[in-house]
Amino acid sequence: MTPCQWPSTDGHRSGGRASRAEGRRSMKIKKLELFGFKSFVDKTVMKFDHDVLGIVGPNGCGKSNIVDAIRWCMGEQSAKHLRGRSMEDVLFNGSESRGPSEYAEVTLTFENDLPEELPLEFKDYAEIAVTRRLHRSGESEYLVNKEQVRLKDVTDLFLGTGVGTKAYSIVEQGKIGLIVSAKPEDRRMLIEEAAGITKFKSRKKQAERKMEQTEQNLLRVGDIVAEIERNLGTLKRQAAKAERYVSYRSELEDLQLYEATHRYLEHSGWVRRQSAEVSRVGAESDEIRTRLEQDEADFEALRLEGAEVEANLEAATSGHFAAENAVRGEEAAHARAVDRKSALVAREIAAAAERETLVTEREALLVESAELRTQLDFLEADGNGATERLQAEAARLAELQQSLSTAERLGESLRASAGKANTEIATAHAKLESFSARRAEMEDRVARLDFEAEELGARKKDLEGRLARFESELEDLKAAKAGAAEELSVADARLAQLRTSLLASEKRVESARAEAQKQRSRLGALQELAGRLDGVGAGAKSLLSAGDPALRGLVAEFVEAPSTVTTALAAVLGSRLEHVVVRDVDRGLELLEALGKAGSGRAALIPEFLPFVAGGRPLPSDADLTGVIGPLVDQVYYAPEHEGLVRSLLGDALLVQDAVVARQLRDRHGFTTVTHEGLVFDAEGSIRGGSGEAMAEGMLDTKREIRELELGVEHALGHGLAAATADAAFGVEDEAFVGD
Repeated sequence: MTPCQWPSTDGHRSGGRASRAEGRRSMKIKKLELFGFKSFVDKTVMKFDHDVLGIVGPNGCGKSNIVDAIRWCMGEQSAKHLRGRSMEDVLFNGSESRGPSEYAEVTLTFENDLPEELPLEFKDYAEIAVTRRLHRSGESEYLVNKEQVRLKDVTDLFLGTGVGTKAYSIVEQGKIGLIVSAKPEDRRMLIEEAAGITKFKSRKKQAERKMEQTEQNLLRVGDIVAEIERNLGTLKRQAAKAERYVSYRSELEDLQLYEATHRYLEHSGWVRRQSAEVSRVGAESDEIRTRLEQDEADFEALRLEGAEVEANLEAATSGHFAAENAVRGEEAAHARAVDRKSALVAREIAAAAERETLVTEREALLVESAELRTQLDFLEADGNGATERLQAEAARLAELQQSLSTAERLGESLRASAGKANTEIATAHAKLESFSARRAEMEDRVARLDFEAEELGARKKDLEGRLARFESELEDLKAAKAGAAEELSVADARLAQLRTSLLASEKRVESARAEAQKQRSRLGALQELAGRLDGVGAGAKSLLSAGDPALRGLVAEFVEAPSTVTTALAAVLGSRLEHVVVRDVDRGLELLEALGKAGSGRAALIPEFLPFVAGGRPLPSDADLTGVIGPLVDQVYYAPEHEGLVRSLLGDALLVQDAVVARQLRDRHGFTTVTHEGLVFDAEGSIRGGSGEAMAEGMLDTKREIRELELGVEHALGHGLAAATADAAFGVEDEAFVGD
């Protein structure tokens, strides 16, 4: 079993509780809580309520993971110091029976024995609990007493207390010999940490850095003030122009108000005329409605009359049909009577002939009897009206067969029947004539009723057409009235909208002009400041002041960076920002020779278009990219045609998060690395840092601000032009609308 050397709970590596060094107290660890950190998949709580000399256990049980957890919780950013390749290695990766942990969390609880040496916000707490949480997605959280803080706050908390990732309280295996054999200046760091002055030195560096930045800002402010004083005369003239503009603007507003009043009066007159027209249309509508109601009453009366006529017509038609049926019946009866008369006459003639021949020929009776039977059959087909008489005749014929004497009586009977038939025929003729007259009368009446019905139908169609026209005219008048009212309302709303939009557009124009003028003034000051080449070496300034066309300008004019990368870019390029870009190398050599003869200083030239393309090399596939932001050349801006120039200047420089990552990449792979704070680890071994590149940063900041102001002026002018165009369009639309 391998023991794990453990720092004593009061911060000293000794058995038992050591004495306070010179009366100075340090922070004591009270409790350690782990969850999901390396081998501690379940929540584990370790309480240190007594002195701890060490932790002993078999190999692989997690002794070193406890020290890693303490170091990690106090803000360690190097995965190498935590015995891993990346920060995700601190998360429990799972086993055969357990799944991987989604996050790792470590909480260190300290007794607050040093309230006077801690930040103000932590002095009132008896205990301080520092928590660090890392999610598998890469999100990291820091908490102090369950309140979220920054990594810087955690680092500042441990400064000067003897506790921290690089403090003397944690000494790794093999580091004791390194400390003993270290150089005095390296050993001094441990002594200063033990003395509690590292936080003051850190604050001193921050204060000095801020003072240097303030001095540079004061210099820039002085230059700007001088520039403003030089432009004061111009500004006074512009102020006078602005005052005249305000006067003219006030006069223009009065004129516009007068014009708007005149337009309003015209519009009011137009509204009154439209109202009168609407009233007139309403009166006409009422009159048409009255006429329409009268026509509807007339139409109803005609409809009732037509219904009565139709009823009479139907009655007459029924009577006509009944009369026709009666006439047909009488005609049929007359025809039957004529037939009976003819038959009776024939029978009378036959009877007379038989009477004459009966005396001599009895046999003829049989023949006559057969004929009489034939006639009897014929008479039976004539109808029910002569059935009885035919039967009587049949009986008489039978009697004639029996006796000749009955023939005479039969003749008498036949003559009586013939007389009766003649009477019936005359009666039938009279009825037929009566029915014919009645039929003619009925036909005349039907013709008159048909004519009247046609007239009523035509009049009905005419009334319906007039009614439809009146209804259509009434609907048109109602629609015209509603349309006029709606147009009037829309006109008022649109006029108010146009005037509101016009005022808003005028305000936008004024605002855009003021903003453009403000940015133009600032741009002029910066351009003049950049044109003076303050801070540039005498040689480069002398070359550029000559105005030779072969010289394109300083390197600082060909590359630009965001504000977050400006410090790093200035640190890498350094004095090369003052190199003069030359288009013709031969001409540049001539200018350098002339510069040396004149004794105006030294200058460095760089060709604008290199005959070769220099650039960075890619990172090895096995390189640890934790903390690497990317190649510096990919973080800056430049014109496409100057890519070769910029790549030759920046080379394979990498932008990283902190000095630890920068040093590792330089030592392992030979890359030039730089942090956001401007700390440069050159590939050849040198390390550059500090605040000596403030002038270079100022050159880059001035160039970036000039470009942003140029874009801002163009944007403001574009907005002003758009607003002015909108003003003109609104004015034209307003005039056209009021004219309508």
